[in-house]
Amino acid sequence: MKPHIIYIHGANSTPRSFNYIKSQLPDHTFTNIAYDANDPIDELVLAAITSVKQSGHIIAHSLGGVLGAAVSQAHPKLIKSLTTISTPFGGSEAANRFAMLLPFSTFLKNIRPGNPVLRGVVKVGEKVPTLTIITTNGHALFEPNPNDGVVTVESQETFNASRQMRADMNHFEVLQDPTIVAAIKAFMEAHRAEP
Repeated sequence: MKPHIIYIHGANSTPRSFNYIKSQLPDHTFTNIAYDANDPIDELVLAAITSVKQSGHIIAHSLGGVLGAAVSQAHPKLIKSLTTISTPFGGSEAANRFAMLLPFSTFLKNIRPGNPVLRGVVKVGEKVPTLTIITTNGHALFEPNPNDGVVTVESQETFNASRQMRADMNHFEVLQDPTIVAAIKAFMEAHRAEP
């Protein structure tokens, strides 16, 4: 039986961001969870949770990783494993700064460090085997702390996953790297049995 993978893209992206990873993984069926990062994050989480109907593995990038973690917490019997890539579990301090300029931005509210949804996902923690890929090579203009060009390393490390992997890559090139695909493939293979 082919494995099933649930892909959840990052903010302001599309399911096409996973084209390389999809093409490199063994033959599988998949579901794409698409969303608009300008909708409130609690609504995004609820929509993602209700859209999962089939057992499988989750692979999620950036803000999609927060949604993926929430899905795995809501459906621990359906989700075999969770891989998050460059995920801002701790939010973004830069969002706090930009929120002063754009106080009505829902997207900025979604990724602020004090967002209750982000805090809740981190507090509940891992419910299924989780690989968190932490990207470390970037230089975001408005972020003095080590980051991947978009998300700080500290924010990515906030979620206590059973397996963390550091990758000396930026926020986007991580989706195009064969070593990342190999790590995801090995992790999914180790957790292929039904939960």
